[in-house]
Amino acid sequence: MSDIDLSYLASPAALFASLAREAPLNCTWTQNDDEDNSYWAAACCDHLFVFNDGGPVENGFRYCPYCGRELSENENSNA
Repeated sequence: MSDIDLSYLASPAALFASLAREAPLNCTWTQNDDEDNSYWAAACCDHLFVFNDGGPVENGFRYCPYCGRELSENENSNA
């Protein structure tokens, strides 16, 4: 038989508990400035996002549109 543990399939609660242990609780976005543009990088999947004014929090983003986790801004952003 296989060495893969599939015990979590027996219970949705066990599956969610397993995912919660492995996944971070939030998605941190970091502002990056270079010579040509300013953009925000999502830590969850390396997506990039551009705001015309302000950052994610100032534009009403509470959750990452890519992974769905609660969004937080990196305190070391180049604001």
